[in-house]
Amino acid sequence: SINLAIDGWTAPIVASYLGIVVIWVDKGTMFRAVLEFARLTESHSGKYPAKVLFNCLERYGLSKFVCARIFFC
Repeated sequence: SINLAIDGWTAPIVASYLGIVVIWVDKGTMFRAVLEFARLTESHSGKYPAKVLFNCLERYGLSKFVCARIFFC
């Protein structure tokens, strides 16, 4: 299985970003890779970040493996 870590934030220069990291375990070893560090050019509420995430997963052929569980910290 694969897991995603996603974080969005606004930099001091008033630019918003979405970081997308994939995490998986193979033979007892954990691996991590940054899939995308996307600059958000539209409102970062709800639909737009979801679209950016889905497009990223599509590019890497991962969208068919997604079963979502969302946590807010």
